[in-house]
Amino acid sequence: MKKYKSLINKIVPPHKLGKKTGAASQVLESNLNKSKERYELAVKRLLDVNNWENISGSSVASFYLYNAYGKSVKRPAKESDLIAIDVPGPGPKTGNGFDWVVIEKIKEVKIRKENTDVFSLRVRPSTSPLNSDKDIAHFYTKTATSTFIITRKGNKIKAEEKGHNEIANTKTNSVIDNLRNAAVAFTASHGLAYPQWKILMKGILGISENENN
Repeated sequence: MKKYKSLINKIVPPHKLGKKTGAASQVLESNLNKSKERYELAVKRLLDVNNWENISGSSVASFYLYNAYGKSVKRPAKESDLIAIDVPGPGPKTGNGFDWVVIEKIKEVKIRKENTDVFSLRVRPSTSPLNSDKDIAHFYTKTATSTFIITRKGNKIKAEEKGHNEIANTKTNSVIDNLRNAAVAFTASHGLAYPQWKILMKGILGISENENN
C-alpha cells in the first residue's frame, strides 16, 4: 500500500491553488482473472478518446483526438496528443470552438508485491493546434490538470478523475472568451464537471446497472 500511495502522489500534481474536483467509480470482480480482464479493457477504453462520448452512453461533452500537428487521428491516445472538447454552448474563439488539452503523461505501473496495477493519463489545458494563437484555448488556465487513473487492487477495479489547480482562464486577448471561460469554469468547478466524469468513469469500467459503482 505504501508504494501505491507514493505512486499516486507522483502521478497527480499537488493541489496548491484554485478549485479541486473529481469523480470515481469502482467494481468488485468475483476472481482475479476477471478483474485483470476488466482492467485491461478499461485501459483500452481510456485510450479510446474518440469514443468517450459513446462509452459514457450519455454525455454533456464530445471529445476528439488530434496529434501534436493538429491532425485528427483515430487510434489509441499517446503522449503529446491533444484532445478537442466540445462542451455545451459557445466555444472559445482561440480554440476554434473547442476547449483543448494536451496529453502530457501516460504511465502504467505494476506493483506485484501489492497485487496492484495502475494506469494513468494526465492532461493539461493547451493552445489550439489549428491556429497560431498563443492563448490557452480552455476555460481553465495552464495550471489545471486532469488525471485519469485506473487501478486494479486484487479483484477491485477503480476508475477516477482528479482535477487539481483549476483556475478560470480570464486573461486571454479575447474579452468574449474571458467572459465565456469565467462562466464555464464556474459551473464546472461547482458541480457541472462531476456528472460528466462520473458517467465516463462508469463507462470506462463497463459498469452495468446491477453492479456496484
